[in-house]
Amino acid sequence: MSEADRKLSVFVNFPSPYTQSLIISALTSTLPALSLTFEPPTEDDVPDLQWADYDLLCLDTIQRHPDSQLISSYVYRKTLIRKHMLHAAVQEYLAKQRHRGYQANLLERAIPRGWVIDIQFADELDELMIDDLYDLREDLLANDEVQDLSRRKWFVLKPGMSDKGNGIRMFSTEDDLTAIFESFEPESDEEDENDDDDTLERLSTELNEDEIRRMKKLALKDFPDDEGSLDTRQAEDSDEEEAEGTGVQTSQLRHFVIQEYVPRPLLIDPLESMRPDASALIGHKFHLRAYVMMTGTYQLYLARTMLALFSDQPFALPSQNLNLDGTDLRAHLTNTCLQQNNESGPPEHLVKLFWELEGQNILSSDDSKVHQLIDRPWLDTIFGRSGEVIAETVKAAAECGSFGLQLMPNSFEIFGVDLLLSFEPCDAETTPIITLLEFNASPDFTQSGDRLRSELADAFQGVIKLVIAPFFEIKRFADQDDNEAEQPVALRVGEEKFGWRKIGEQETRGTW
Repeated sequence: MSEADRKLSVFVNFPSPYTQSLIISALTSTLPALSLTFEPPTEDDVPDLQWADYDLLCLDTIQRHPDSQLISSYVYRKTLIRKHMLHAAVQEYLAKQRHRGYQANLLERAIPRGWVIDIQFADELDELMIDDLYDLREDLLANDEVQDLSRRKWFVLKPGMSDKGNGIRMFSTEDDLTAIFESFEPESDEEDENDDDDTLERLSTELNEDEIRRMKKLALKDFPDDEGSLDTRQAEDSDEEEAEGTGVQTSQLRHFVIQEYVPRPLLIDPLESMRPDASALIGHKFHLRAYVMMTGTYQLYLARTMLALFSDQPFALPSQNLNLDGTDLRAHLTNTCLQQNNESGPPEHLVKLFWELEGQNILSSDDSKVHQLIDRPWLDTIFGRSGEVIAETVKAAAECGSFGLQLMPNSFEIFGVDLLLSFEPCDAETTPIITLLEFNASPDFTQSGDRLRSELADAFQGVIKLVIAPFFEIKRFADQDDNEAEQPVALRVGEEKFGWRKIGEQETRGTW
């Protein structure tokens, strides 16, 4: 059978209609011959390409067919997407770099100073403060002597395995941190059960059958034995989140990261075009959402479709108790799910293309005065440096967290990587510090809305042309004639094609 006659069998299934429709459109408009299915495959009938939500992928045959079956996720990638594991891997990598004689590494400034802790109950903090957190305790004691709360050194507590801003809190004293963990404790002893079967039985009254099946699958496929169990997923998957705001239960998460709060964030007024003049600008905090594609073992790409996601609240320096009510954090946490959203997602002015920031004013977080005007060279510099930070982070995870990042030649995955821009105090430089906040699996593309839909459509077509077509040796796309066959793509680091810039590559030992 010739290439033109062969149909590529493809399974596509995402819970988000927005994402589902984008991928189907990209596939049908790019590849010449397809056989699409939306039903989860069985081991006896696995399609050539599985581009679907992780929980729906059939992983049983992937290792046996490394040259003929392609899936849209790595089986094990917890080192990247679990905050505590990523932080630990980066710190180990930096220690190794210093031991090797490399005194300067860009991750020294790109990853906030922090600590990883394993805690179930608030009364365990006393021992941790004496041992693992002794230097944090020194900073917290020093804060007790500072009456002006805005001048204190603040810290952020993040559950290692939650998303959508759940469980994230800010604190500046030991009493604040204790109060946070006390608020996370369950109301009754029944919720402290550690046995998996008891946990499932308890959850069965709250979750439907599909959700329970999903949790069982996650426990088997994406969690090593030492991570204990299904109860680690309850805070992410239970409907209780909606009723309890952004609260979590410590006994069900255990792993936390404490990081120093990044002061002096770069601010922009998302409604600048509507202000009468520069004196009326109101600074809002924002973060960059970078879409990063990892393929095989591995090559790394950064999409030109990068977003700036804004808080809907004007920025203010931390100056009050922000611990127990997550809504108080909206000026500091720029997650779109925490903002005042419409039915279709966040308001358009809170979600911008990174490149749309050209011509806007950067405001100082210290006095809200205009710092500088954003021009195209500035954007190009930030985009390039963002790629360097992301590539070095993935290198650290692959080298020092390989147990939780097992690379496969027939996998690719798109991550949503969050980055924050900030300035050093009294910094006269025009280029800000880039801080990597986290990697997100299955990023929420819906937040881009209808206005940016075409930008994402181009990015997905780029995925097909860069990864999927070469894997299956497809050389002609649907919009090409027979004499316009596409030549194999072999980009060098720093080169761009199809809306993606190659930012890293490495052949890693221990791949599947």
